[in-house]
Amino acid sequence: MISSLDRRGYIGASDTKFVMGNWNTQTFEEWWRRKQGLDTSRFVSIYTETGNAFEHKITDFLGIMDTDQQMIDGHLRVNFDAIQDDEVIEIKTHKIKPNWKPTKDYVQQVQVQMYISKLKTAKIIAYALEDEDYEDWNRDIDSNRISFFFYDYDEDFIQEYLPRLAYLSQCLEDGKFPRKEGYESYVNEPQPFT
Repeated sequence: MISSLDRRGYIGASDTKFVMGNWNTQTFEEWWRRKQGLDTSRFVSIYTETGNAFEHKITDFLGIMDTDQQMIDGHLRVNFDAIQDDEVIEIKTHKIKPNWKPTKDYVQQVQVQMYISKLKTAKIIAYALEDEDYEDWNRDIDSNRISFFFYDYDEDFIQEYLPRLAYLSQCLEDGKFPRKEGYESYVNEPQPFT
């Protein structure tokens, strides 16, 4: 778990839902204000705090050693829970629910992690939390509550993602609010070769 909470000027893999989503919402506007450094509020809940508390317990339990890395490419800054055996590893916790599976947002997050790391496989390790886990972060890890989900690199998704990321990066540099019309102009104009 990376300790810095400052997200100004950078777009992370966990922000992919905003990059790929609707830019005309209040939620997006609040996120964008944080990226611009205009709002420093940070959402904290017992669920996120408990997930963070269990993250290292899970990697330790599974013997995953290469944790808490960060890679930066322009305005893309990606924090990794772990990389092991040439595979991205993302830890997720969730309340116990039958047939739980990673959300689209989580899958897109690991796609971006694979993109920046140039790795071709990823694994989401999910841990189902019981009510008692939210009250006692010292509880032992129960192997019966761990699930594994495997993903291959999706070039088609990345080709949709990259122009949106490039436009948002330009908006960050210019101090502008992203608009659909601005994005359409941006992708239809010839870009300088770099």
